[in-house]
Amino acid sequence: KDLRAQPLIVNGVIHKTPDGRIRYDGLQASDAARAAAGIAGTNIPATRDMLVYNTDEGKGYVFGVGLSKDFDFGLGASIGYARQRLDEETSGGRFGTTAGSLYASQSTGLDFNRDAYGKGYEEVSDRAKFELNYKHEFIANHPTRFSLFGETRTGRPVNATMGSASRDRSTTFGVNRSAYLLYVPDIAGDTNKTDLQIGKVFFDSAATRDNFVNAVNKFDLGNDTIVGKGSIKNPDVNQLDLQISQEFPGLTDGHKFKVVLDVQNVLNLVNNKWGIVEEYGSTGSGQGNNRIVDAACANAAGVASSASSAVCDTYRYSNFSSTATTRTINNDRSLWYAQ
Repeated sequence: KDLRAQPLIVNGVIHKTPDGRIRYDGLQASDAARAAAGIAGTNIPATRDMLVYNTDEGKGYVFGVGLSKDFDFGLGASIGYARQRLDEETSGGRFGTTAGSLYASQSTGLDFNRDAYGKGYEEVSDRAKFELNYKHEFIANHPTRFSLFGETRTGRPVNATMGSASRDRSTTFGVNRSAYLLYVPDIAGDTNKTDLQIGKVFFDSAATRDNFVNAVNKFDLGNDTIVGKGSIKNPDVNQLDLQISQEFPGLTDGHKFKVVLDVQNVLNLVNNKWGIVEEYGSTGSGQGNNRIVDAACANAAGVASSASSAVCDTYRYSNFSSTATTRTINNDRSLWYAQ
């Protein structure tokens, strides 16, 4: 977390964002102007003092079961099923190499200055596998083996997030990060479907409003809520691997050598439209976030607040991501490999 991030206090009261989260101080005003407006403290710099801290939050379990059978004529078969649940807070370790990148790319939850707690980015909630093996001695005492390994698994979870148009320390959220768990306004209670307001959120255009509502419905993100970590589930993944091996006589008695061919994702080798892993957001680059819109503070009429204003009666949503509801191919996980 960033030790320089301080709650925004105006006239002795800690300010909160429209969805109820504590707002940190990122206002861009002189110390004199801040004092005149009743804002406690001095101007907060954009730079950060990073602190690594421990947490006692985190839990997970994996349940697995399998069956196998071998037949006398050389065929072997096995099937297996595994179920996993993983909750974690500090899931930033895989997303950067410096304190700044580890901090900036993680989604924040109820506290903008901490990683969100919830579903782990690498959770595979359900996975089924099968294996078929056939062994035959085309060369006496030197078996040939053919093995197929099939897997179907649920896709990795993704965060639905909102960003900030501000650079450096956000004037809306008060921290220097890039992803904040999305707030979904009260769409179900909206009585006027034609204006640009839905509950505590105003939209910069009808297109942003309609695209936002469509994304909420597509991903079933809830209503009048801060969406949970990992609320978007990527499509299921189906892949097949192949191994062929052949033993040969060695150069001396009692020794053998083996030649092995492994083909990963053999379906993609057969047809380049098969074995594809498609994911939402930036999961292909490892971030696990899907930015839906940018959010800014606004007054009760939906007019965006200036960088020096502490007013945050509502959110103003803009810059709907054109790729938010579009899956992209994760090339690293889709290509076939042979060795």
